[in-house]
Amino acid sequence: IDSITPQSGQAGTFVTITGTNLLAGSTAQTVSFAGISASSISFANESIVVARISGQTVLQDRTGLVTIGLLNGQSTQSTSGTISNPTTISFTVKPPGQITSITPTRGQGNTRVTITGTQLFGYGQNVSQVTFATVPASIIFANTTTV
Repeated sequence: IDSITPQSGQAGTFVTITGTNLLAGSTAQTVSFAGISASSISFANESIVVARISGQTVLQDRTGLVTIGLLNGQSTQSTSGTISNPTTISFTVKPPGQITSITPTRGQGNTRVTITGTQLFGYGQNVSQVTFATVPASIIFANTTTV
């Protein structure tokens, strides 16, 4: 394994693993990220494997190796280099964001609501949608702790 992109993510993140001879002539059967199984393998060949982190939740960052389990019983791990000079490429599974408060807790149409918490963007770039029950809301302001 030469690279892992991104090098961290939470449940549902698609991860691209690149390298050479990743499948060793076999078929990718499983992928795990720091011990957390992938829910699916979207694509796999000798140089690229794309897998999605399962919905298993972690409570804090969990860092470790990426392992591709092969149908022939072998595996490929995110270590490379030589025995005397090994290189490890780690992946970090992140906990999900968490809402800690919603103010006010009731309202009618056009009521301004503030949602606070941690990692509200997940580990992406922004909040794309907010709904209350099934009613979509307009996002006026958003950062990682307040929407």
